[in-house]
Amino acid sequence: MKIPPRVKLAADADGRAIAQVELANRPGVYALIDADDLTALQDAGLSPRWHLNSNRAGGEGYVRFFLPGVANSKLTVARAVMRAGLGEAVRYRNGNRLDLRRRNLYLETARGRAGAWFGDYDTPISDPLPADRL
Repeated sequence: MKIPPRVKLAADADGRAIAQVELANRPGVYALIDADDLTALQDAGLSPRWHLNSNRAGGEGYVRFFLPGVANSKLTVARAVMRAGLGEAVRYRNGNRLDLRRRNLYLETARGRAGAWFGDYDTPISDPLPADRL
């Protein structure tokens, strides 16, 4: 039996509840996520056993997870948090792909980055993620 990565609860500089999730393939490296979003992902059946996958060019990677019972279902946690659909890309305001707090993420559509910074990043995840939005 594999032991799931540790999750530490904390508060960010603004006093918001966050979780630090240790990456399964990088001991001692943590991704940050709003505590409410972590709870919502777990309630939707998604494991906090996350991995950092680097791109093949050797650049920064993305925090990913697997959908339970679905082969080859490696998806990014950021897409799940933002409920990104087809044609939408998740961007990181501070450039840190380990910072999965909603206030750091925004969606960019085919229209480009104009206006993408002005989203409602405090909208909670309230229902399980539909398969077409992962």
